[in-house]
Amino acid sequence: MHIFMPGKATGYLRASTQWLFVSLFLFPILPLAIANLLFIAFSFFVILSWIYIKPDRVWLSIKRNLVIALAFLPYLIDLAIHPHNSIVSFEAEKKLLFFVCPPVIGIYMAMYSLKPLKVYMYCFIAAVLALTLYTLALLVFRNILFSPQSFENGAYILRNSFEKISHLHPTYYSLFATVSILWLIYEYHKQTPLLKMLFVIIGLILFFQELFVAAKMPLAALVLSSLFLLYRITSNRKKLITIYLILIPCLVMLPILVPSLKNRIYEVKDSITLSSDQPNTVNDRQVIFDCSKTIFMNNIWFGLGSGNYQSALNVCYLCQGLNNIKNTQYNAHNQFLTMGINYGIIPLALFIIAMCIYIKRTIANPFATVLMISTIMVMLTESILERQWGVYFYVLFFMLIINISAKVQGKSIAS
Repeated sequence: MHIFMPGKATGYLRASTQWLFVSLFLFPILPLAIANLLFIAFSFFVILSWIYIKPDRVWLSIKRNLVIALAFLPYLIDLAIHPHNSIVSFEAEKKLLFFVCPPVIGIYMAMYSLKPLKVYMYCFIAAVLALTLYTLALLVFRNILFSPQSFENGAYILRNSFEKISHLHPTYYSLFATVSILWLIYEYHKQTPLLKMLFVIIGLILFFQELFVAAKMPLAALVLSSLFLLYRITSNRKKLITIYLILIPCLVMLPILVPSLKNRIYEVKDSITLSSDQPNTVNDRQVIFDCSKTIFMNNIWFGLGSGNYQSALNVCYLCQGLNNIKNTQYNAHNQFLTMGINYGIIPLALFIIAMCIYIKRTIANPFATVLMISTIMVMLTESILERQWGVYFYVLFFMLIINISAKVQGKSIAS
């Protein structure tokens, strides 16, 4: 490595670049424009560093990251073929981070070392916690949180109010809260008694907010991942059994005690006992899944293209009697089916292979494993990469953990 800058200037450039990268993990609470500006600034500092610091083996560092981008190449190809199609352009713009982030972080890794994973995680958790406290305060102040009407019809009023206040869909918030809680569980045993108490308080705040917004799959992911994580990090099996015996009955009681969760779970029962023409989100989701699966299977090799994706779904929804689309556009609510409908089986396979590579490279670390498992579970019921926050979440955490794992060569990525 050849340095062409004075040592002090190089130090300032390194520190600025490193902390810009850390600040990107505040994205849950940032306006999208600010998050984009932070990423542009980070990219600028990385390129500036590259000009003055001539790092060796840059391509090897970039190549490791490109696996995440391969599945999304059809979006750029589609844009090149249909440059004036506004829908195709919009979908390609949302996926740009998949193409910019791998080389930028690859160059960054060739020059600088990443900070410990806990630095990024605590930054992320601070953002999620701040968002939680802000939305909770407004929900209480506006008399929404404790109003019986807020919990009717699958807690529609509560969930809709939460989204308007936070500017974040309940499923995305719940995924972010789930990952935050899993990290607190993972790191809990390493802390001092005072910090353990702080971890418990933060975890409970995030958990109860997640319960109130009642996004079912993130909650399921939290429960299953927590049980798995506790199994991996608790060497004393008697202690583990005791934890399970306390935890499982509490989890069983939650649907009875939390009105929004109770209403959401009872929708499953109502979907069986009520007629299909009565409003019910489970029935709606079944129609959405059936249409998405049918369209994917009918276009399995090359897909329809992102420009035709939503219109094809809308036609099927109307044929199946889902008249809600007159007011709301429903995507496939499944990231895997979304990719398959858009561009067929090959990009979908590449997407899954990238996930498998991630799991293989990080299998030694239980937190990295449960992060991906939770994300995959949520992707089964939500097309999280169709919104910018989902793209930021997936790309940043994928890049971060893959690169830390590569640097430590099998050691604990949290150390």
